[in-house]
Amino acid sequence: MAPRRHHHNGLMGVEVVANMDPETIENHNPNVTQCCVPNGECLRGFALISLDDLRETVKVTCNNDNCTAGRYMHRECFEAWEQTVLTYLKSCGRARSWSERQRHQNLWTKKGYDLAFKACGCKCGRGHLKKDLDWVPPPPGFGVRDDDASKKKKRRNKNTRPTLAV
Repeated sequence: MAPRRHHHNGLMGVEVVANMDPETIENHNPNVTQCCVPNGECLRGFALISLDDLRETVKVTCNNDNCTAGRYMHRECFEAWEQTVLTYLKSCGRARSWSERQRHQNLWTKKGYDLAFKACGCKCGRGHLKKDLDWVPPPPGFGVRDDDASKKKKRRNKNTRPTLAV
């Protein structure tokens, strides 16, 4: 069923979320953020990204320390944006002689990013985005404690203690 746009019932409407500052979204609900794709629109219609499940996202960093545009993109938004950056890289200096494979391999390294950073402008307007190559998405439910496992563990600990014979 499609979301209702004008009846809030305590929830934000779709048009409100699309135009809202990501910092405001995070202050409203710290478990979600907005896709920070810089050019065009989010391919998922500004669907919020749950910080509890980041499997289908890519982490990017902005070199502006005061950036509020966000840190995550949907995987398909990132791939579409990455293609625009690779297209820009085709027309840049020494990268013109690189093969498609070399462009793709070098894009997020210093060698390629130094040529392509101009096409990586952030939504904040003051920085440039770069893919975080060190980031690995956590498994779903990371940090959620399993109460059943902790109860079983407690029982085992109690049963393994020696009993005093009186």
